[in-house]
Amino acid sequence: MGSKRGNGEGSIYQRKDGLWIGAISIGRDTNGKIKRKTFSGKTRSEVNKKMKSYIADLEHGKVILNENINLQDWFIFWLENYKVNNVKVGTIEMYYSLYKNYIKDKSIGLIKLNKFKTSTLQVYYNQLINEQVTTVKRLKYLNNIIGSSLKQAILDEYLIKNPCTNISFPKIEKNEIDIFTHEEQKQFIKSLEETGDRFKTLYKFALGTGLRRGEILALKWSDIDFEKKEVSVTKSLKYGGKNELSNIDKATFILQTPKSESSIRKVPMPSNLVKELKGYKILQAKEKLKNTIVYQDNGYVFAKEDGRPIEGQYLQRYYKKALQNAGIKYRKFHITRHTYASRLIEKNVNLKVVQTLLGHSSLKMTSEIYAHVLPKQKIDAVELLNDCI
Repeated sequence: MGSKRGNGEGSIYQRKDGLWIGAISIGRDTNGKIKRKTFSGKTRSEVNKKMKSYIADLEHGKVILNENINLQDWFIFWLENYKVNNVKVGTIEMYYSLYKNYIKDKSIGLIKLNKFKTSTLQVYYNQLINEQVTTVKRLKYLNNIIGSSLKQAILDEYLIKNPCTNISFPKIEKNEIDIFTHEEQKQFIKSLEETGDRFKTLYKFALGTGLRRGEILALKWSDIDFEKKEVSVTKSLKYGGKNELSNIDKATFILQTPKSESSIRKVPMPSNLVKELKGYKILQAKEKLKNTIVYQDNGYVFAKEDGRPIEGQYLQRYYKKALQNAGIKYRKFHITRHTYASRLIEKNVNLKVVQTLLGHSSLKMTSEIYAHVLPKQKIDAVELLNDCI
């Protein structure tokens, strides 16, 4: 068929095989020759829609006209235009960190998108693994992020196929998660009482609720319901945000939604923890009076002596010292969450209940993480059949 054109469409025509083709002028190359961008679709309206969308993105600076763009330039463009306003600040920081460590000025970062192949990535990943530069787990995460950026490149018609989809990684041996033994947990609590550790209640709270560190540090007294003996988890506190892609020129505190939608939850508190928390609130009130002039009352449950919120690394230093005082080897703060979940499972709490309390998005996630606890539960369950045999 011949060319058919509508108002503002550019040129659209139907080939003999029935496919509709559209084309628009996007400027001139270095030799002055007109450059055209083509689109295809099963119907005229589909092509027209693609063309109008492209023109709109072009006008808003969301389209790169350089067909020879390399991965590192595309990745930054993707972050700045497709991700920076759609994900949490912490996620952007993580993506940008991966970019600096594994893409910027690296062999894969300098390769043009239209020359990018799966084999190129495979060789690069193999090199990183062989040289023990990073872990397989981290490389898989990196590959997922690069894959997401290239998925958008395909939608923007810079690529035809995503080279990240057929990468081969070595199998990861699953290690059992580390938790406090019963003896270590008792030893830790005893040491906190004896030393009068300022963060004693915070550590007990972590072991008694299983909240993530950022969730604990974000809590305000308005989130605590003493009557119902429960805590509302609706946000997470992060300290950071400064990077070349954000509008934040220095690190600051950022209150954001928790890790996932399922992380927004209400978590019951043991009676002993409620009693501990009430006593701690009285001590905090005394601290306010003592530091009246400098105290910044932001309503945080756990705060510094002057009322300011606590940075994660600040807490980590004190936590490490608390473990040393108790004579317990150092493990990350997240072990308190794992210990909480493992204790519940040991006491035959239904796995679905544990999932809900932890705020996991799926039961599969919970069962995979705490698989080390389940064998004993299976044995105990079968023993219940003794009176039936």
